[in-house]
Amino acid sequence: MKVMKTVFLGFIAAVISFFIGVTASICPSVVGDLLMVLHSRHSSVTTEDPHYRVSLKWQVQQAKARGEYELVQYSTSCSDGYTKFDEATKNYTIVVVEMMDQRAWPTTDSIVGLQRFRVIDTISRDADFKFWYELPIDEYLAKVPDWYPVGWDTMLLASNDGSVIIDGVTVTHLSDRLRFSVGKKYLLFVELDSRGVGIVPNQRQAFEINEKGRLSSVAPVESDLSRKLASRFGNSLDRFRSCVIRKSH
Repeated sequence: MKVMKTVFLGFIAAVISFFIGVTASICPSVVGDLLMVLHSRHSSVTTEDPHYRVSLKWQVQQAKARGEYELVQYSTSCSDGYTKFDEATKNYTIVVVEMMDQRAWPTTDSIVGLQRFRVIDTISRDADFKFWYELPIDEYLAKVPDWYPVGWDTMLLASNDGSVIIDGVTVTHLSDRLRFSVGKKYLLFVELDSRGVGIVPNQRQAFEINEKGRLSSVAPVESDLSRKLASRFGNSLDRFRSCVIRKSH
């Protein structure tokens, strides 16, 4: 009986290892969340609600117990979005914007942020996008009555990035999507709804614009989109804009 129990436990361990390996290849953030849950269930902190142990409140308590007053979270997106040039120019709203401001709020276990941009130019518009963001975005739009409804020359982007202070601890969440800088200009390929609210799926759909109108990808790796902008248009915003406008007429 003891041998059978050992074999059974070994089989269960193998299945769990296989599941984690497969999940990691699809979405690394899921594995991170799973490991956090497994670790937290062996914590000395006890509570009736198991979700409490991976909540921001619990993490803040643990940080303070260690004498730390800064807590940084990281997450990875499971989707690269459209990274091929033809798909990106066809399926996204393409805008030239300037970063104006950003705000963030804590959720149960993470942070949601809103970033406000001045729209300098709308190069093309995808009218079919329906906002699918996993967070209850309307709840957060209600927190910024001075931002929303947006004006004709502004837009809001949602993300999981931002910083908040909880019980004296500064909590910062960094994703692999985007971290924009106030005052800088960008060429963005965005999923934007009719309200002027949306997301940039990944870093590969964002390009910083310098004072000479030259584009540089904010992503650390190349994509078909960044390569085509360089090879076809010499990373010139004006040349790219002219091409897209010409094709749309």
